[in-house]
Amino acid sequence: MMRGLISLLQKGIQKVPIPDNFSEERYMTAYPDCNGKAKRHYKKEGAKQNRIMYVDDDMGNRKTTPTEEKPLISVIVTSYNYEKYISVTLDSVVAQTYTNFEIIVVDDGSKDSSVDIIKAYSEKYPQIKLYMHEGRKNKGLPASMRLGIEKATGEYVAFCESDDLWTPNHLEEKIKIVNLYEDVSIISNAIKMFGDAEDIKARGWVCQHIRKLLKQGGTPVDLRYNQSFNFIPTLSSVMIKRDLLLSLDYNTPVPAWIDFWLYRQILINHILYFVDEELTLWRQHHSFNSRENSAKIVDSLPSFLQKSNQLIGL
Repeated sequence: MMRGLISLLQKGIQKVPIPDNFSEERYMTAYPDCNGKAKRHYKKEGAKQNRIMYVDDDMGNRKTTPTEEKPLISVIVTSYNYEKYISVTLDSVVAQTYTNFEIIVVDDGSKDSSVDIIKAYSEKYPQIKLYMHEGRKNKGLPASMRLGIEKATGEYVAFCESDDLWTPNHLEEKIKIVNLYEDVSIISNAIKMFGDAEDIKARGWVCQHIRKLLKQGGTPVDLRYNQSFNFIPTLSSVMIKRDLLLSLDYNTPVPAWIDFWLYRQILINHILYFVDEELTLWRQHHSFNSRENSAKIVDSLPSFLQKSNQLIGL
């Protein structure tokens, strides 16, 4: 009896369909517990656990007819004491080849000359608007992001941190995704690090790891696995529908990880679209999000994930 049952189970396992373009590399990257045996693991465990069967082809739903839409994009730049970098950041945003965008700069109580620099840019470029918290208070990144989103008028919101840079085609390549696929809610892109050599050496694997899993087009991200890994490591590489951003919970237990907190709320129900081109230049230097400071709060990760999972019902 038992031998017959085992035989039936084995036959059932063999019937799990795996296409020729099944991507073993992507499956192993997403599910490290498969121990390098992607197809065997999927047949035996992954299918019945409803794990994503990664293939090399685009996984997003393509539009029947590609469009030439040019939606308004609100670019949000949150600023805090980066007088050293804010000018080159704004220069890189203003220089975009895609032209239907506004720039919302939220200064979070800077004590240096950042506000004066931003005001000069807003006088020169009408699409730049400066906002500050009441009394020019410092309220932190979550509150600054929320203020920027509330002031934005675009269909999509793209973020550029005030120490990072964009390539001129950053927005143009994102809009190509919008025009090719249905229901695009969140788009990220490949990242190039620059700046502090030690930080680049220590964190460079992150960008490489992302490109192993996220191919050009759409990828469902299974949040049950690789929970501690953030596939969008800098705000400067993401564009999200504004209506979706307004619906999220911003009460992160770790303010420095507000981006991770928001992404997990989105990716539980939405496909992550990805542009496999280095459109963001992620500056590595001593900041609140540096390798050194991130290490100080790493002990908060288990609690952070527990609260995040509770919020998204995982």
